[in-house]
Amino acid sequence: MTNDARTTRANPLERPTEDATWLKLGGAGFLALAGGFFWRDLALPPAALVLVAAGLSTLATLLRLPRRWPLVAPAAVLATVLAGGGWFLADKDPLLLPALAAALVAAIVGLVQLEHHDEWPASPLPGRLAWYGAGAAFLVATWAFYFHFLTTGIAADSVARRLVPTIVWLAVGLGLFVAGGARRGRAPVQVGAGLALVALVKAIAYDTTHLGGPLRVAVLGAVGALLLTGGQTLARAAAPGPASKNVRNQEAS
Repeated sequence: MTNDARTTRANPLERPTEDATWLKLGGAGFLALAGGFFWRDLALPPAALVLVAAGLSTLATLLRLPRRWPLVAPAAVLATVLAGGGWFLADKDPLLLPALAAALVAAIVGLVQLEHHDEWPASPLPGRLAWYGAGAAFLVATWAFYFHFLTTGIAADSVARRLVPTIVWLAVGLGLFVAGGARRGRAPVQVGAGLALVALVKAIAYDTTHLGGPLRVAVLGAVGALLLTGGQTLARAAAPGPASKNVRNQEAS
């Protein structure tokens, strides 16, 4: 018996596995080619690229793919958010709004999976990246929708609309900061602190110079009240309960 025959009998599945890999690569190549001609023949706008990326990111997050590389889905969500947000900042194309909304949905789904699936990877990096992507998606999507529907839409003549993003970002940021601090979660605390910082910078650098009279007083009062409420809630959450107090008293005695 020759060496080749022995190798073939020892590894009977090696050749079919290689053939399957080549078939998959060929299929992926033809699908990419079909997608390119589909895009060209329909003359789709360039902004639709972000929508396709957001859809693929959402699908990968829902199916939790690829399972071997758990960083891919949250990284794709974050990249889509940054690309879509930068694109919207450049030309304010409303076709980007559905893509940003889809990216936000994908980010929220990723967080839900993070909380409810025990088989999440042992490394904390995918979880942190999911939180960072969710924070960026919330900030970018809310700002884009605010600009499109309020700044250039139904509230274009109302100066009071400038209070909306400040209060929303600060409220959500403080909520994540307090909840993450009570649960000892580092990533939500960082995301919450980032959102709150953006809101505070906007309140100090923009709202105080572009608002006047009762509106300026209102935004500063709302920011102060939210900060006090967040501080009080965090202090209560960090205070030891009756059981902890009893343990400390017993240790002291």
